[in-house]
Amino acid sequence: MVDNEIDINLCRGQSYDNASNMSGPCSGMQAIIKAKNPFADFIPCTAHSLNLVGQSTVDCCVKTVSFFGFVQELYNFFSASKSRWSILKKSLDSKCQVPKSIAKTRWSANAESINALSIGYKDIFIQLWNI
Repeated sequence: MVDNEIDINLCRGQSYDNASNMSGPCSGMQAIIKAKNPFADFIPCTAHSLNLVGQSTVDCCVKTVSFFGFVQELYNFFSASKSRWSILKKSLDSKCQVPKSIAKTRWSANAESINALSIGYKDIFIQLWNI
């Protein structure tokens, strides 16, 4: 904050994810800032909280957990070997992106991975069959 010339005394709010190192009321970042300025109220980040709700919802559906598990295993299979990864990238050419690892907290990354799988499904299947 000093490097960016932000006056802590003018701060009237702060918002972080729900990790204790940031939001912890005793030793988290919010507590450190609150000790310097009692007007800097902490408000949990709604986007992070909503993402956790979405993740918990997905974890309750066996088919969804299985599907994302399959996508992750597919990624693991190709990415564990430079030669398999190279074969996959060559077969997909520039038509689409290669699948990405599934992220527990970034749904946009999961959407990109599913989109890449959807677009490149036929080529991915052929390469799996050939390997």
